[in-house]
Amino acid sequence: MKNKIIFIIYLLLSPSFNQEVDISNIIVLGNTQISEQDIITFSGLSKDSYVSGIDIQNSIKRLWMLNIFKDIQIDFEQNYNGNNLIINVIEYPTINEIEFSGNYFKFNLFKKSKSKLKEISNLNPGDVLSDQKIQEAL
Repeated sequence: MKNKIIFIIYLLLSPSFNQEVDISNIIVLGNTQISEQDIITFSGLSKDSYVSGIDIQNSIKRLWMLNIFKDIQIDFEQNYNGNNLIINVIEYPTINEIEFSGNYFKFNLFKKSKSKLKEISNLNPGDVLSDQKIQEAL
């Protein structure tokens, strides 16, 4: 792991940041809700192509703008078949159910109903529960 981080830092800081690397395969790890092919498509990267440090940086930005990942890392791995590009993601959880409990309904603001509270929070089952979504609900 430490070697991968050092390699990424080297890629970003080296004068050859624009140097391209031949990618023979793309591997996606950590995905549970979004398909491997969707992640590859949204990244803008493709196997059997050449990528530069700028391409990697742009693909991370494209994936980050989806607002469904808590963390995104892209690593390289060399093997006998060539260079593997590994996209490692941690996805935000998905909301299955929304339930309000407690004495919130004693306040005049929430006396209308729980459905009004759900409407105000703008949270819905199936939504990705990102940090941004939580901030918006508060």
